[in-house]
Amino acid sequence: MLALCVTITAAGCAGAGAKPAASGDGRVTVTGLSRGVDALAERTASTAHAIDASVNAKAHRRARALQADARKLQMQLDLLALRIRANAAARQQLFADLKGRLDAVKRRQHYHGRANKDAGKNDQTLPTFDQRRAYVPAFMLLRQGKLTPARLALARYLKQFPASYYSADALYWLAEIDYVQGRMDLAHADFNKLVREHPKDDKAPAALLRLGQIAEQQGQSAQARALFRQVAKRYPHSAEAGLARRWVKQVTVSAGPDARNS
Repeated sequence: MLALCVTITAAGCAGAGAKPAASGDGRVTVTGLSRGVDALAERTASTAHAIDASVNAKAHRRARALQADARKLQMQLDLLALRIRANAAARQQLFADLKGRLDAVKRRQHYHGRANKDAGKNDQTLPTFDQRRAYVPAFMLLRQGKLTPARLALARYLKQFPASYYSADALYWLAEIDYVQGRMDLAHADFNKLVREHPKDDKAPAALLRLGQIAEQQGQSAQARALFRQVAKRYPHSAEAGLARRWVKQVTVSAGPDARNS
């Protein structure tokens, strides 16, 4: 049987990327061309598959990375939402506690001059007229819930009367406002100043208790327990002493087994 030939030169096939078998006179056979095309097709398919696999692998890795980033962001959002809810609940409790303290003070007519003030309170038995005139409006602003104006008025009072009958009271309420509004550094400084400068004042146990609570909030468990124990030791008959004992137990449980021996 005669072989069917076509007049396609080897140079014409070279552009197709294959090298078909040539006859003795320079012509290529259909069989050889077909084999070259098949080989080229296989190589093309193999190359395309490799490209697809590479692209798919990169796309898959990118998708996994994006998913991981999305999970991290979601966790951060969830944590932020939890902190916001926790802060809102804590703030609500703090305001309720502050209102309760203010109501108790009102019942005792704390902002009027009293003859039975604690002995040794600022070395004064009664406030002067100027002191009452400056302190009572500031305290009433606090009772009305106007915390920012009250804070300014209390700060003015302390600046005008740094060592007076109401100094410890003003310092305490100023620190309470800062504590409620989240200015822990300022609150800590004023509570500490009150305990240091007015250790016999009836606000000293509450100020020392607040110092322990601030330490606990800042993750200083050992210092918090020490401060709570000081409240119970230094002011055993105060209402804060019982609260301090409960705080010691709570902080000890939160801190874990290692804290029970400290």
